[in-house]
Amino acid sequence: MKDNAMKHEPLVLSEDLFYSPSNIEYLRKVTAEIDTGKAKLSEHELISSDLDSIPEAEPDEFDLQMLAEIEQDKDCHEFIPADEAEKMLGLS
Repeated sequence: MKDNAMKHEPLVLSEDLFYSPSNIEYLRKVTAEIDTGKAKLSEHELISSDLDSIPEAEPDEFDLQMLAEIEQDKDCHEFIPADEAEKMLGLS
């Protein structure tokens, strides 16, 4: 990597608000409502049309390096169930 390349801090999942206990509880509640039919999912028009209008961009040097690292890292090709991830993050 070049000396002037932007430095990126690693993502610390324990600090990610998406995984906060209150958000996980909210997601469980909404999922249960969807499962029981109390809540319905529907595609939002703005989302689908907005995504279609986003121009595709060529990856920069950092993106290419990150993609190469992902290809070489066997751990990036393994996925774990949500309940196992919650245990690892201390959320269950």
